[in-house]
Amino acid sequence: MKRWGIRQRVLLVALAPVVVFGIAAGIWMVLHRLAELENGLVERGRATARQVAATADYGVFSGNTESLVSLIEAARRERDVSGIMVSSRDGDLVVSGGELSPEAYVPGRRPAGLALIELEHSLMFIEPILRSAVLDYPDVFDRLSERPADRQPGGWVLVELSRQRVDAMKGDFIVTTAIVVAVALLAASAFAMRTVSYTHLRAHETCADLVCRLLLEK
Repeated sequence: MKRWGIRQRVLLVALAPVVVFGIAAGIWMVLHRLAELENGLVERGRATARQVAATADYGVFSGNTESLVSLIEAARRERDVSGIMVSSRDGDLVVSGGELSPEAYVPGRRPAGLALIELEHSLMFIEPILRSAVLDYPDVFDRLSERPADRQPGGWVLVELSRQRVDAMKGDFIVTTAIVVAVALLAASAFAMRTVSYTHLRAHETCADLVCRLLLEK
């Protein structure tokens, strides 16, 4: 087995920390950026679902499907929104727009509260439609009765966001980071090899070589 010389050992000692730090920094940057993109998609989906649910209460309780269609078409202009569905309290379809996955057309009541369903190529957000304070304001005759207020959801909003754009951004960022890290490591390796070669020559120069080098450096 061939043993490494002094030059190879010095080069290994010089490059090892740079390589480890470069790879670790690249991995951290990739993971951090991917988490940011994923969190941004989730927050955008939740905000869109809440906004549509808060605005759709009048159309659901009054049966005004035209206002619901206009609301859905306006919300579909948001980035990454592929489809929106408004359903009744029992889960029956009232109106929908865009392209929705087959998993969206599940009969029956939706789960209570905001739900997030992760699919392979999309995310689905489910938000209950609650009666607003204006629509639920009691009149004089309602105060005479002791009937409790109905706080059950009057319907459900389902918003589906596509992962296509975010997945493409993730792939581009991974490739770009890998290229940047590789170029930085190659530059560091070339600089280290040049430094080691110069040090190796200085260690083996004779007295005559030293005199000539000093004269040339003046």
